[in-house]
Amino acid sequence: MTLRSDLNSLYYSGFSSQELSLLKLLVLSELENYRGSCSLESSGNIHELLKQTQRKIGVLQSKQ
Repeated sequence: MTLRSDLNSLYYSGFSSQELSLLKLLVLSELENYRGSCSLESSGNIHELLKQTQRKIGVLQSKQ
């Protein structure tokens, strides 16, 4: 997928504001688990995916 198609799929998603808020809470909760983690090599990929998801949720919430 290209960046443009990724953004289009985000803009046209069917998430309600309540669902986005719940997703954001879950992502933030998981990010809290990885803060201060000594083992960044093993958790780095998960941490980066969570940060990416957090940014995408921000985009979705800004469109509502």
